[in-house]
Amino acid sequence: MPRKPRNFTPYARKLCEEMGWVGDLTERWAGGYKIDYLGMFDFLALNTAGSAMGIQITSNENVPARVKKMKANPNLAKWLENGGEAEVWGFGKKNNRILLLRRVRLEEEK
Repeated sequence: MPRKPRNFTPYARKLCEEMGWVGDLTERWAGGYKIDYLGMFDFLALNTAGSAMGIQITSNENVPARVKKMKANPNLAKWLENGGEAEVWGFGKKNNRILLLRRVRLEEEK
């Protein structure tokens, strides 16, 4: 039987709070499918710099696939051009604890 994917959202929320950010989940379910905000963000946060941070939350193993998916999304360029920030956060287990293992920032293509 396949394992149910782990929900890392509570860990992301806690990490945002520890960094002084405020944010919330943006994904929704429709017809049995998960729909991300703008097709790429699970979570939106206002960071300490005052800008909006769109975050894709995933397992550490899936970070490269999520980065590729976000770079292929035409909304990413619009988000970045308008001052938004975008990151993929990869969570996983280390020493029997769930931790943020990788954080990839997406930049505007030049």
